[in-house]
Amino acid sequence: MIRFMEEQQVFWLDTPNTSYVIGISDGKYVGHIYYGRRIEGGNLRYLLREEEPPFLPSGNAREKVSFLDSFPMEYSFGGTGDFRESCIDIMTEEGQQGLELWYVSHSIYQGKKHLEGMPATWGETCDTLEIVTKDAVTGIEAVLSYSVFTDMDVITRSVRVRNTGEAPVWLNRVLSACIDMEAEDFELLTLHGSWARERHMQYRDIGYGSLVTESLRGESGHQDHPFLGLVSKDCTQTSGQAYAMHLVYSGNFLGKVQKNQFDRIRAVIGLHPEYFCWKLNSKESFQAPEAVLVYSQCGIGKMTRTFHDLYRTHLIRSEWKDRERPVLINNWEAPYFDFDTDKLLCIAREAAKAGIEMLVMDDGGFGHRDSDNSSLGDWYVDERKIKGGLRLLSDEIHELGLKFGIWFEPGMLYYSPQIWCSDDTDGVERLSIQEGTQLLYPLSAIGAHVSDCPNHATGRNTPFDTRAKVAMAGTFGYELDITEIPEADRKEISSQIALYKKYGSLIREGDYYRLASYRENHLYDCIEVVSKDKETALLTYVQVLAEPNMPSRRILLQV
Repeated sequence: MIRFMEEQQVFWLDTPNTSYVIGISDGKYVGHIYYGRRIEGGNLRYLLREEEPPFLPSGNAREKVSFLDSFPMEYSFGGTGDFRESCIDIMTEEGQQGLELWYVSHSIYQGKKHLEGMPATWGETCDTLEIVTKDAVTGIEAVLSYSVFTDMDVITRSVRVRNTGEAPVWLNRVLSACIDMEAEDFELLTLHGSWARERHMQYRDIGYGSLVTESLRGESGHQDHPFLGLVSKDCTQTSGQAYAMHLVYSGNFLGKVQKNQFDRIRAVIGLHPEYFCWKLNSKESFQAPEAVLVYSQCGIGKMTRTFHDLYRTHLIRSEWKDRERPVLINNWEAPYFDFDTDKLLCIAREAAKAGIEMLVMDDGGFGHRDSDNSSLGDWYVDERKIKGGLRLLSDEIHELGLKFGIWFEPGMLYYSPQIWCSDDTDGVERLSIQEGTQLLYPLSAIGAHVSDCPNHATGRNTPFDTRAKVAMAGTFGYELDITEIPEADRKEISSQIALYKKYGSLIREGDYYRLASYRENHLYDCIEVVSKDKETALLTYVQVLAEPNMPSRRILLQV
């Protein structure tokens, strides 16, 4: 999957449907040649434009700054003539702030090394290329790592910086990935929102200058997501080009797209350089997070399914990742903080009658947590509420035939097989939230619950059946006071659970197709999940707004 063509001084990385090509220019500079649909061979060095003005440094020294200002860098560096976005900036003890990374050596091997101290994809069914680059003056060494999985159109990238010099150096910026490419009629796709309206999709035109998605909150948070996509303006779910970069990291991040005077685009992603400064002593190393790169020539849908397959197979490590999840009831939108053992057991008894399999105790059972103003993180049991402690409560829950769980927020799939999608459980608002989340994450990882009406976040009334169908596009459960809902709704629960159980494995393991978007048409939403063998499909259609005097709608399936 990875070849080094020594005569051409070119690295060629192939996935089943894409190629990624890197070249060494002038024996020094590591350049980005190509990323796109798979090409079976040939010499692509001409894409480096080495014979065009401004000439190479060795041929015309006075043009070096112009060369650096236009050369398609594989990993850009700052302070020496490239005035575009830099991936790495340093400062020495003397205050020097420039560096120039030159090619030193490379290695190609099977498998993938663990990223020390960082979550990352894993697996043996991949090949890895490591390119060692070095700044001769400061002794800073940057190892560019690329892994290619045998059966997926994915390139994962990371960078390890090492100080081979004798004096300490301060890292002011270490991004994870950079792509230099010719500008086409692209739009920038990013994910934004706030609490209760997370991961809404936004498209922006790319003009000269820079577009940014970022977080400086100490976490990626509700507001911004560590993802950027470059999509052709004709891109749909089934056709058009889509380039994607996704950072496997939940802290401060920067994603930036920059179009320069030569109509080239540089896209970078990594740790946010603001507030970042890392002292790197002699012989010490710093590992940057991993970035996942995906290219699709078959639209956003193919990009999405690639991310889903990768994260199901090569990111989530839990024993639960391929197992059937219990249908749960969470007590949060029932009594909120105001509960005790008796209230939980009351909910559990009714849940057991309906066929629910697990009760999850949410926020409020620890510390002195009676409101959002106290005790978050005080992980000791509040025996004012949980009389006799967790053991007594869990034993009584188990006697009812239910499993017992405790609310916890991990925020990363490397450490947990599923995540809570949003505190907004409104069936209609969830359509947009889940569409943005499903853009990257498999349905098996998305927590989705049926809640009460009027919805506590939006005040909207939505049929109980609709709320359930929307929540089935994830790890299904309930979040309401089952003792207080209408009897008609309570009687529906067992049939809803039976439907989810019937298609549970398909939802967890199948391929996801977005057939219609309520976000786009403001009327209806439709998704399809297809089994890997293409023998079974589950279609979910939600009519959000009624249309007077309209015929039924024809839905075209995808495979």
